Amino acid sequence: MIETTHGVIEKLELLKDGTGIVDNQGVTWKTQGSRFYLTAPWGAKAVDYKLSGSVLTFTDNGTSTVYKRPELLERERKKAEQEAAKQVAEAKKKLEKDIAKIKRLVFKIKGVEFAFRLTNDFWMAETETTQAQWKAVMGNNPSAFKGDKLPVERVSWDDCQEFVKKLNAAAVREIPSGFKFSLPTEKQWEYACRAGSTTNYYFGDDEKQLGDYAWYGGNSEKKTHEVGTKVPNAWGLYDMHGNVWEWTDSASSGHYRVYRGGSWHYGAGDCRSASPSYDLPEGSNPDLGLRLALVPSK
Repeated sequence: MIETTHGVIEKLELLKDGTGIVDNQGVTWKTQGSRFYLTAPWGAKAVDYKLSGSVLTFTDNGTSTVYKRPELLERERKKAEQEAAKQVAEAKKKLEKDIAKIKRLVFKIKGVEFAFRLTNDFWMAETETTQAQWKAVMGNNPSAFKGDKLPVERVSWDDCQEFVKKLNAAAVREIPSGFKFSLPTEKQWEYACRAGSTTNYYFGDDEKQLGDYAWYGGNSEKKTHEVGTKVPNAWGLYDMHGNVWEWTDSASSGHYRVYRGGSWHYGAGDCRSASPSYDLPEGSNPDLGLRLALVPSK
């Protein structure tokens, strides 16, 4: 157990061995060798103690309590923050070098950039489809939260099919031969999200770290955020957890369609790599968007 001093060390520094002082609460402080004696109107206590610079340790029946000066605790806190920041920077640098090795496809439609990463036998969009991308193809913007770099939302599965159809016609010369735009299947989506991981999230199992990788109910302030601002997965794909749910091309029971990834409105559990949700193909919400895939046309 570690606590701040609250004047404990300062009082002990005033004591000479075998002498005592009385504080303003009527408590007598006294030391004798390695023993510390506390006598108060409500009782007395004797424990072993060791004072070394800014650190004081009391030991009572095998249980130790450590007191530290506030300035020492502050130095330790800053050192821990600096070390954590250094580790994050080193991990980010390594991630960027690894991602740079992954084949990338970039093209523009009406001046708006579209970027994809090769994940295996298909390509996956680096980010969720933005409002700028949607407008460049569809000429409208149904989103509740407006901003060119924000993910498009309030789009139904049916809307996405029309978007994909128009995009295939507009970008036929831009994409690799033998490929077409599509929503990813649920299997393709999870494969791309995991990027080789087997944990709850593509970065591990600790949901306390989710805020570094996703906009979700715990940090979103109840709104979407610009795509690509969190740490990507190992294949350079951003926001695979959170921000907006992403429609897939897969069906659930009946007429329902599957979407994946969690959103700004949901908790950490819904953002896990394996967590699905469902809606009718005509359904739309301000936390439901899409991510494009380039898949073999045959």
